[in-house]
Amino acid sequence: MGGFGEWIKRKRFATAGHIGMLEGRLKDISGLLQETQQSVAETQQSVAEIRQSVAEIRQSVAETQQSVAETQQSVANTREAAQYIRRSVELGTITTGPPIQTGGVGRKTPEQWFDAHYWEAADHVLSFLAASELGIGGLEVADIGSGDGIIDLGLAIRGEPARFVGYDISPTDPDHLAHIAKAAGIDTLPANLRFVESTIDSIPAADESFDAVVTWSVFEHVSEPLAMLKEIRRILRPTGYLMLQLWPFYYSDHGGHLWLSHGGGFPHLLTPDDELVTSLKGKTGTDERRPADDEYLSLNRLTLNELGELMLSAGLKVVRAELMSETVNIPRELTDTPLADQLISGVKLLAVPSQP
Repeated sequence: MGGFGEWIKRKRFATAGHIGMLEGRLKDISGLLQETQQSVAETQQSVAEIRQSVAEIRQSVAETQQSVAETQQSVANTREAAQYIRRSVELGTITTGPPIQTGGVGRKTPEQWFDAHYWEAADHVLSFLAASELGIGGLEVADIGSGDGIIDLGLAIRGEPARFVGYDISPTDPDHLAHIAKAAGIDTLPANLRFVESTIDSIPAADESFDAVVTWSVFEHVSEPLAMLKEIRRILRPTGYLMLQLWPFYYSDHGGHLWLSHGGGFPHLLTPDDELVTSLKGKTGTDERRPADDEYLSLNRLTLNELGELMLSAGLKVVRAELMSETVNIPRELTDTPLADQLISGVKLLAVPSQP
């Protein structure tokens, strides 16, 4: 029995030793587990920090891309302004307004007419917009009063809009425009340019279908100016703008469009209308496609203040303006015309849709 009891005793001691050893190992494993959990927590924290860093880098990249886009737009606008200045220097026509013909100056040749519209008028539009940090590159643009289409051709090619539509109550003839453009070295009309017939008080375009509207030396002839301004507001997108140039105002020296037939000196304000119209019979206007008497009778006699009031009524807010004037001799007989109306010969306006 003693031997068996001794064996039992030894087994107990051995078992206790194994248990102690297992408890030690369990303690070690528990310590390793805690260290692993701590390492996992630290790794998760590191991953979160990395994700935050990636998000900040992405935000920085987005801001850099936005800055690059703004810089590119600024460069494009600067190039437009520089192109205007360079071409104006080449032509010797840096002025505060369009070249003015007086009675001693003959009618422009076809080449001079083309340059005055394709280069000079388009340059005035692009440089005025560039000075406002705007351009028409990539935009959808409408012109109200496209006429022979030469200005539109200049803007469509040199301004690089995505789409350019010229509207006029007398439809622009694309074939004639292509013919005169070819004579000037332009082989074909650009694909982004087309022409549509309009009416005196409506534009056949959908609401909010254009980013920009331009109109050059047209609004002195518009018979329904408020209706047309409302139409312009209707087709403009909320972020769009209108660039309107009016030259000459009726009560200024050349406001009667008579510089080819009567010269300067306010002849339209000093001569009764019936006598003036009779004197214009059989003559062509400043645009040789139009009779001189019809051109004169089409003038709506708007003043700058009246134009401003109509724009407000149409929902358009003027945000930039450039007055155009010239040195004139005012006849003593003119006593009823406000001085401002005599001296302001034209204006360039930038307007945006006003808040409802």
